Amino acid sequence: MKWELAWNDPLTAYLEPFDDLVGDRRTWITLTETVRGIISSGSVVCQRIAAHAPVLASVKKGAQRVIRMVTGVSTKRSPQLDDTHLTAQLRTQAVAHLRATPGDELWLIGDGSDLRKPHAKAMPDLMKVRALNGGLVPGYRTLTVLAMTKGWRGILYHRLFSSKEDGFVSEPREVQQALATVSHALAELKPALPISWILDSGFDDLAVWRTIWEQDEHVVCRLCHDDRRIQYLAPQGGWAEGSIAAACRAAPLVATAQTMLEVRKTGQPRAKRQAVTVTIHACPIQLTYETNVRRSKCIVSAGGWKTASNLPKTVWGGRRCNCWIWRASARWWRWHGWRPGFCTTWGSDWTTRPCRCWRGWGAGNRARIGGQVRSR
Repeated sequence: MKWELAWNDPLTAYLEPFDDLVGDRRTWITLTETVRGIISSGSVVCQRIAAHAPVLASVKKGAQRVIRMVTGVSTKRSPQLDDTHLTAQLRTQAVAHLRATPGDELWLIGDGSDLRKPHAKAMPDLMKVRALNGGLVPGYRTLTVLAMTKGWRGILYHRLFSSKEDGFVSEPREVQQALATVSHALAELKPALPISWILDSGFDDLAVWRTIWEQDEHVVCRLCHDDRRIQYLAPQGGWAEGSIAAACRAAPLVATAQTMLEVRKTGQPRAKRQAVTVTIHACPIQLTYETNVRRSKCIVSAGGWKTASNLPKTVWGGRRCNCWIWRASARWWRWHGWRPGFCTTWGSDWTTRPCRCWRGWGAGNRARIGGQVRSR
């Protein structure tokens, strides 16, 4: 249903595609004013939203209008005005913008965060989430996927869930649903636009990587399991069996780099912006695993090499080089007994499915691994 817009400003023009979800004018005004109040106040507290929205601030109990809308009490004539349809419309708008915007690569940032409600008692389906001090507080889990290209970003997926809600299966199931939903939405863009995921250590899961690789997408993932068994090219030649941590220790120096960071070195009273020197070590690795993680059995192996594009395959010592692992360490971190590192992998196989991932390893160190998926 189309409504005559009350304002000719960019915010209302942005919200216009959502009017198909609204069944009456009062709900439409409440929706636009709620978004306006959130942006103006920088808060999701209903009282603050109403105070910073002109229309809601001019009526009695404007905050109650926001509460009744978000709880569904006043949206009986707008059954599609819910989180599922709103995020689906956001995804449609983001894909349309990507289709019209030229670019050479698309980055997808997957974020799994906690929504903490430490003082909540009556909110539905509250679960326990990690507090900032390490304890547990009431709250919810969220999954969000942001799309980024040069000079633009948009939301492709968002879901708030709880382990106490009806129909909940598991968090890995929620992650798989997010990966599949986003990939399906971007299907027509894949032939012309390489897609790469950026994931934190919470997504260090072979099932996550497998799904991304099978969708012909790349992945950069911060890892947390340095005991994963791999094969790596030893400094003296030949492939050695060991863990990712062992491969990082054996990786030869390939480069050094400098950057400016706000850090506190040993002996300094406070952090300040200063130069940091990093040494980068790298070696190729092979990663093989079974794909029967929440699926039928199948063996795949990762393959790749150090490059930012799909290059011809490289052979090391008569065997295919499947992955690269990198380790970087900075001098000032070693002074604190904490040596970071990272590894990177790029790969391409018969179906051209490269990936990239990175990980935290050892005592706070970081590494990045990755590769290509190919069924045997």
